[in-house]
Amino acid sequence: MNLFSNLFKKKEKKHGLLIDQEEQNGLVDCEKRSVILPPKPQKPPKSPKGGGLLPRRDNALEDPDDDEPIPTIYCVTGFKGLLKEDRKWLEHCKIPDETIVLHFNTILTILNFLRRKDLVYYRFMDQPMDQMVFKDNQIPSVIVSSNQNNSKENSNNSPTLISQQLHNNTSATNSSSSSVDVEEEDDDHHSSSSKPNSNSTTNISSLLTNTDNTSGNSSSNQAQGIITTTTPTTPNTSSISHVIYSVYQAGSSQSGLKKKRIDSNKIFIAPGNYCKFPENLSLAVDKLLNEGNPKEHYKNLDFEAKGGFGSVFAAKNKNIHSNYDKLIVALKKMPHKTLKQKRMNLNEIGFLKYCNHPNIVKFLCSYQKNDELWLIMEFMEGGTLREATSNFVFSEEKIAFVAREILQGIEYLHKNGLCHRDLKSSNIMISTKGEIKIIDFGLAIDFSEEKEDIHMCGSPFWMPPEQIHGKPHSFSVDIWSFGVCIAEMMDKKVPNHKSRLKAMIVIATEGLVFTKEKYPEWSDEALDFLDKCLQVDPTKRSSASDLLLHPFLLKACNISEIKEILPALFMSHTLARQGLF
Repeated sequence: MNLFSNLFKKKEKKHGLLIDQEEQNGLVDCEKRSVILPPKPQKPPKSPKGGGLLPRRDNALEDPDDDEPIPTIYCVTGFKGLLKEDRKWLEHCKIPDETIVLHFNTILTILNFLRRKDLVYYRFMDQPMDQMVFKDNQIPSVIVSSNQNNSKENSNNSPTLISQQLHNNTSATNSSSSSVDVEEEDDDHHSSSSKPNSNSTTNISSLLTNTDNTSGNSSSNQAQGIITTTTPTTPNTSSISHVIYSVYQAGSSQSGLKKKRIDSNKIFIAPGNYCKFPENLSLAVDKLLNEGNPKEHYKNLDFEAKGGFGSVFAAKNKNIHSNYDKLIVALKKMPHKTLKQKRMNLNEIGFLKYCNHPNIVKFLCSYQKNDELWLIMEFMEGGTLREATSNFVFSEEKIAFVAREILQGIEYLHKNGLCHRDLKSSNIMISTKGEIKIIDFGLAIDFSEEKEDIHMCGSPFWMPPEQIHGKPHSFSVDIWSFGVCIAEMMDKKVPNHKSRLKAMIVIATEGLVFTKEKYPEWSDEALDFLDKCLQVDPTKRSSASDLLLHPFLLKACNISEIKEILPALFMSHTLARQGLF
């Protein structure tokens, strides 16, 4: 056991676990929080065959992802309008006050991404007279934040919930007769729900109108995170004499909450070839899925890993017909109920089925089993690059070997008009044979026709600046993420590995820079290689083809030297799976 302790760190001390917790658990502080939910929508009808939910009545063809829950919207003008736990989160990360002020919009965008599973959505207020427009069946709660005391230490700016019951697609300024319930939430946010106060009502239209009456006095308050209004004061409404309220631009600004994506209504078959979704869903199923019962062919053996889109098992192939059939395969089980799940699952299968490259995991077959989709791939006996980085110190020669193999896979994708968009160390496998392969194509996209997309997706530590800022992105997102993987191998951890919030803020506001002064042991070739990957301006990043010609890769060792470290890596992976390490 002493040998194991020398080879490997304790499980709870791995930096990889810190990243896992940051990716999966949400907030870094331990304070119990209360999420104020929007009015509970009626459940959509079940499909006749029981295979998920029927499309929404009006806009299913416009946006097949509309089966997502609707978030509560918190509209703020500054730091003090944020929820208590989010203020503490920023303070815990030691984000400087000047950074928060200068980049507040960007920070809201990052918080919205990280808090999406909590159904929390922040909207920055800078136009008091913006109109409110909501989709039918998608009426969110409106949050007003009271700020009676302007001191930073005061925590009495807790959100007030206005639960709307609007049933028409009209702006709030036209709904002067509608009223909403107002209720104070406890400052400590320890309550799990809000109880309406029937004696406390106000009108959204009056909030908009009264704000206009005081617009001349609002500039000084906006600097302190508030907008002053002249809302009528009663014993039940006095607490909202200073409010921050929710607003929506009329018309196209509805897309502020959800932007149109170029892959939202299609299922990938081949570059430039796709099935329209959801109209041609059955055609996509015929093209991509195998018929039959997968349980007749495969048997679960061991749980391998759980990712963002499903769980992966090692499985035994019951029917070996030739030498090409693998005895052990990787079986990925993915929930296959909602329209979004169906689109994403079939897309991933489409990309894997099309790709044929030695540095990309090999697709075998796929089945639908009740409300699950089973994806069968080659089994990579070994571990992920993250596990390897956690357990070993890589020399530059070994890093160059791994980098070259990954780049060859990226180059293949990009030459075929495809972009992975979720490259990270846990999505790169190293087999005991020394093979390096890219896995997990759940966020991949086809750029063969349209050359860019706007979609904040991927994993926080590896996400490039343009995606965080909500700008159009293209193939260069893979180069940035690849560069972070190389930096992770060289430094044994991703930059700002203790906090995904801080990592994203630093990337968005400063970028990632590695200098000789800070890393004197790194070679000039390695630093230049990273610099060409991690340019903040995506147009200045090198392509995969150019990087394959970089002098740093001339250092690459041969595969036999890589194989020397793999038995220990495989042992670490096995012990971790069995809970012994």
